[in-house]
Amino acid sequence: RTTIFEHPIWEAPIVKRLGYVRTSTQDQTNGIQAQIDAILRHDPQVDRRDIYVEQISGALSAARRPRLTALPEQLEPGDIIYAHKIDRVGRSTLDLLTIVEHVRAKNAKLVSISDGIDTGSGVAAEVFLAVLGAVASYERALISERTRNSLSVLKARGVQLGRPRKITP
Repeated sequence: RTTIFEHPIWEAPIVKRLGYVRTSTQDQTNGIQAQIDAILRHDPQVDRRDIYVEQISGALSAARRPRLTALPEQLEPGDIIYAHKIDRVGRSTLDLLTIVEHVRAKNAKLVSISDGIDTGSGVAAEVFLAVLGAVASYERALISERTRNSLSVLKARGVQLGRPRKITP
């Protein structure tokens, strides 16, 4: 007969808490800090060194964003990735679902703080994620359409677009 003191002590697995932050341009450093602050407020146990920061367009596929691509490779079972909003992770439904599948394959989860999405909470979260991904994709398409329309109006008015030409000596 053994006593409780003769059993090995099992420690709970160490859960890494990671963050993912993205802005589209270098000029949006305030946006980066706001996202980092939101993650740290939500979970103070996140180490700043474990927050992956990218300044790259969300319109690019996840495969073309090196920090986002590297993130699932770091995961162990039980780990959590925090993002301020789901559109920071991806603007394409396919990209979002692919990323979530990579995270789930590692028995980890993705939490979108502002959107209230926790991929570890079941099928309803996956449906909500797909809907938000579709909305983000639609929003991105609208932005592109408005930009193209504005540029064509400016061209029709004779406005020169782009950098000013260099003056030659």
